[in-house]
Amino acid sequence: PPSIEPVAARESIAILPVAWMPSPPMSPPSPPSPAPFSVQALEYHEGLLADNEEFYGTLTLERIRRGEEFSATDYAAGLFQLKLARKAIARVFDEVDLLITPTLPQLPIRIEDALSSPAGRILLRNTMPFNLFGIPAISIPCGFSREGLPIGLQIIGRALGEIDVLALAHAYERRTDWHERTPSLT
Repeated sequence: PPSIEPVAARESIAILPVAWMPSPPMSPPSPPSPAPFSVQALEYHEGLLADNEEFYGTLTLERIRRGEEFSATDYAAGLFQLKLARKAIARVFDEVDLLITPTLPQLPIRIEDALSSPAGRILLRNTMPFNLFGIPAISIPCGFSREGLPIGLQIIGRALGEIDVLALAHAYERRTDWHERTPSLT
């Protein structure tokens, strides 16, 4: 799949009203086991599923039912991994105030393709870890690809750092008009 054009990302970062200090390439800690999230989702929805399963989409049902695959030991180990991962991401913010990434690792694909193929999981690669780490992130429009597909810029902050994330997103949108444009839907 086509990747995000580096030029769009560089131009977006240049507009940001902050002192930009490129950091060495870094990767966030590995996402923790899905066990705690899957078990908790199953527990929350279990009563509703008994009488209302038809209201759940196939993909949603599959994700909820994954909670049945994990033992109590898996759950406990997953919680421990989650604690370690959240400590590791907190250490990243000892060095930087905010992280800025492309929202997607590639250009968008059709919804049908995202739901029916592994390509859909790849689209979550830049956003899902921060959700699991429990830290704030926002995606804002920052341009269009040569093909006219929208490109997003993701701003990520430390735990409880929503104000910084929203302030930078707001400042960016005041300096650009990407949030007012729409892609051609042909």
